[in-house]
Amino acid sequence: MFGGFTKKQKRIVSNINKRWLKPLTIFNGAVRSGKTFLTYFIIPLLLDAFAGSRGIITGKTLGTIEENILKPMRDLFPANVGDVKVDATGNRYVNLFGTDVRLVGANDKASEYKIRGATYAWAICDEVTTYPKNVFAMLMSRLSEDGAVCICTTNPDIPSHWLKVDYIDKKDIDIDVYNFTIDDNPTLPPAYVQHMKNLYEGTEFYDRFILGKWVSGSGAIYKLFVLNNDRYLIDEPKEDEPKVKYIEYACGVDFGENVSATVFKLVGLRQNFKGIDIIAEERITEHGDVKLLQKQFINFLKKCKSYGYRVDFAYYDNAQKTLGESLKTAVAKEGIACNVKPCVKDDIIERIHLVIALLGADMIKVHKRCKHAVKAFNDAVWAEGTEERLDEVSEVNVVDDLDAFEYAIQHWSNNLKKVALLE
Repeated sequence: MFGGFTKKQKRIVSNINKRWLKPLTIFNGAVRSGKTFLTYFIIPLLLDAFAGSRGIITGKTLGTIEENILKPMRDLFPANVGDVKVDATGNRYVNLFGTDVRLVGANDKASEYKIRGATYAWAICDEVTTYPKNVFAMLMSRLSEDGAVCICTTNPDIPSHWLKVDYIDKKDIDIDVYNFTIDDNPTLPPAYVQHMKNLYEGTEFYDRFILGKWVSGSGAIYKLFVLNNDRYLIDEPKEDEPKVKYIEYACGVDFGENVSATVFKLVGLRQNFKGIDIIAEERITEHGDVKLLQKQFINFLKKCKSYGYRVDFAYYDNAQKTLGESLKTAVAKEGIACNVKPCVKDDIIERIHLVIALLGADMIKVHKRCKHAVKAFNDAVWAEGTEERLDEVSEVNVVDDLDAFEYAIQHWSNNLKKVALLE
C-alpha cells in the first residue's frame, strides 16, 4: 500500500515536475532508502512522455528485475503490470500501462550484444554498479531518441568504480545525482534501522549501506571478529549445559595443490536459520593422488562422527568436478550417508557481504578447536583501495579456509541473509 512519498522523494519529484529529467539521473545511496521506489512512479511518466517510443529496463539479472521492480509495481498497479513475455527471438518484455517494455539482464560483458542495434527513448537501470562498464556504455549509446533519458539506482561501490569516475565525477556531462542515507526513509521501522546500523558498525559497509558513501575497502575484512574474537568463539558445553542442536550439517571442501592447502570445514546450522557454527576442520598440505585425497576425506568424516556430528552434505568447488566425484565415490564405497555435491558459488564479494552481515547479527560462532578458521577471519584483508579480497598464494594463505567455509554455507545463504537483514 502506498503511504505517500518521503521528504527526499518529494523534493526529487518536485524537481522532475519543474524541469523534467536530465539525460542521466542517478539515485545513489544506502540500502532501503527509497531509491528504487521512486522509479515505480517515474516509469509511468516516461511511458506518457515518450508514447510510441521504446523503453528498456535493465538489472543485474532478469530475476533481480522481477524482484526489485516488477513485483513491487504489481502490488502498486495490479491492473497495469503484466507478466514477462518472450518473443520469437528470445527477447523478454513486460507490458506496463499498455506498452511493451524490453527487459535485459546485464550481469556480464556479453550482455552488450543484447542491447546493440536497438534505439531507445528511456532506460531504467537497477543496481547499475553491478554491470560491466561496456554494457552501460552501449546502453547509453542506444538512447539516441530526442530527449532520451536514463535513470539509474545503485548502492555505492569503491571510489574508483567506473560509474563514479566516468559519470558521477565528470564535470562536462548533463547529470543529476541524488544521494540517499538510510535515515532518508522514515517509513522504515526504527528497530530495523538500528539493527542495520549495528550490523555494519565499524566496517566500510556502514559508510556505503547506511550513509551512502563511496569508500574503499581497507585493512581487515572481518573487523568485528578481529576486534573481539571471544564474542564469536564457543567451546564444548559444560556438564550442566545443554548441547547445541543442529538441524543440518554441511562440509565445505576446497582442493589444494602446491603451496595451497586442501581444507575440509564442517558447519552446523541452528534451528530456523538463526545461526551457523564452524565445528570441525582439517587443513592438509600433503598432496598426492586421488586415493590419498579420498582417504583424507573419509578420515575427516570419521573424525566428525567421533565428535558426535553427522555430515549431511559436502560441497566442493564446482570448478573441480573430477576431484569432487572422487569424494562421492569414496563415500559410497564406505557406506557413509553423505551427499557430495558441487557448490554453485556466488561472487566472492557477495559471499563477503553475507559473512559480514552474519557477524554483525551474531549469527556465526567458531569452535575453539577450529584454529585455522579463527586465523582466517583474523587475517583476511582487502587488496588496498579495492573491493577485492587479497588472495595471495603463500604458505600462510588463509583463502583456502575462507573458501571452504563459504562453500559449506552457500546453499543456506538466501535464508541466512533474510534472517540477518530482517527481510
